[in-house]
Amino acid sequence: LADLTGKTVATHLPAWTQRWLDSEGVDAHVVNMGGSLEGVCAVGLADAIVDLRETGGSLVRNHLRVLAEGQACQATFAWASAASDEIAPLTLRLEAAIAARATQYVMLHLPEERVGDLGGVFPGLAAPTVLPLAGREDIVAAHIVVKRANLWSKLGELRAMGATGIVALPTDAILP
Repeated sequence: LADLTGKTVATHLPAWTQRWLDSEGVDAHVVNMGGSLEGVCAVGLADAIVDLRETGGSLVRNHLRVLAEGQACQATFAWASAASDEIAPLTLRLEAAIAARATQYVMLHLPEERVGDLGGVFPGLAAPTVLPLAGREDIVAAHIVVKRANLWSKLGELRAMGATGIVALPTDAILP
């Protein structure tokens, strides 16, 4: 952080940033900016940014790196119980998105006689979705939702069952 002395630091949080830099002994010029901050260094508006969030990809795209973490924080969702009916749709969306973080949607081809074994490897939400393949009587397409943490350790079991064409996709929402 000492390298920021005499430099311009852009942020959405100017008062907090100034206090933090002062507490670290850094005499920098703090400027309040709106919008996305990642690009301000590239266009010469600032030498550094202080932001609430970072997504590794955004930093890399803009040739930035984390110098220090000013404070760990987390988002909290709170509401008055009297607002339950109005907030229910948002609550449902948040719960679905949070549940999806731990899962992946897997599609695969499997010999039809092995479909019954699939639930033993991946129980899924309730049961695998099984679909016929055009022109094939010997194999079917199976779709399952799996725990992300289990996918890699179970791929060998799927292959041993005769699974082919395995595709794993991220899930955006899960509403069991």
